[in-house]
Amino acid sequence: MKNTFLVLNDPKNPKSGLRVATLAEWDQILKANKELPREQRRFFIADSFEDCGEIDCMYIETTREEYNKWHSDRQEIYRKRKRGDNYSVFPFSEPVYGSEEELELEDTVSDGFDLEEYVTDSVLIDEIREAVKKRNVWEIDFFDYCLNGSFRSCNKEMREKYGISHETLNRRKQKFILFLKNFLKGVEK
Repeated sequence: MKNTFLVLNDPKNPKSGLRVATLAEWDQILKANKELPREQRRFFIADSFEDCGEIDCMYIETTREEYNKWHSDRQEIYRKRKRGDNYSVFPFSEPVYGSEEELELEDTVSDGFDLEEYVTDSVLIDEIREAVKKRNVWEIDFFDYCLNGSFRSCNKEMREKYGISHETLNRRKQKFILFLKNFLKGVEK
């Protein structure tokens, strides 16, 4: 393994260019850096690559801003690698062993959509709608407001549409709620 140390010609001027430093000079820079406050330190990034079967490592002096960006990127790579150690990765085309059918992993992973629940809910909603239609015209409006989540805020529209008082509307709402509770109790049996 070969190490190369590239330092700025003038540490106070980042545009002064780079030169190769000796090992002794490199050690001196590192020792001085330890004693200095962060604002006065010299900053280096590391880069390695393979050259003719041998790994070359370069330490390159840079500005504090460039170092901070490089360091942030390296930390993110490290965190991703550490998180990845906690998980195993399986391709979705991996066969599931021990099942009677020839299944692949993608056949067994839920997509969050429950067809049975969707059909049951749709049938139940249709049954409730039919039962409500047989009762009163205004209850269909209540049911629609329930479905779109605005049952509590529909008072003004309902009073204006049917020309009824606030008290009458509240009584009708209570009757509708009681009807729904009784209907759903009958469905549960």
